Amino acid sequence: MKTNKLFSPVISFTMLWVLVVLAGCSKKSGDKGGPEDKGIVKMTVSTSGEFDKNRGADINVTVSSHDSRANYQKWKVNGVETGAEMNHTYLSDAFNGGKTLIMESPDTYLGASVNVSASTSDVAYTLTYKLEEKGKVVEEAAIVVSKGNSVRKNWVFSNYGK
Repeated sequence: MKTNKLFSPVISFTMLWVLVVLAGCSKKSGDKGGPEDKGIVKMTVSTSGEFDKNRGADINVTVSSHDSRANYQKWKVNGVETGAEMNHTYLSDAFNGGKTLIMESPDTYLGASVNVSASTSDVAYTLTYKLEEKGKVVEEAAIVVSKGNSVRKNWVFSNYGK
């Protein structure tokens, strides 16, 4: 009999604890989980008009992301949605003559990365970039790329646990 008297309060307490935990973890009805919650990664990259791939200018910009099931994701590049690929890579042709690319991740990414590599064997040019997450600037710079001054930048973002 004593076992039953002790057993009943333990079960009641455990059930109450489980309900409190589940209620605390549930999504609120007004919580839509938008970009403010997880954050879109946005990378803007520009080259100056001196950028000429025929005169040794070279650039490689790669962005990628995956969701919680390791599926590759679509990005927007200059407002146009791309296909779901492992890497979205943009080379010298995309920047020849001085152009700008604006790349935006989906807000559903679990992991995302951005890589920029720029060099030249002849003509110098200016590389300008601005990297943002959740609308906040992570890094921004304007760098003169010349024979002795190449650029290699890598960033990784995670929404794990968010």
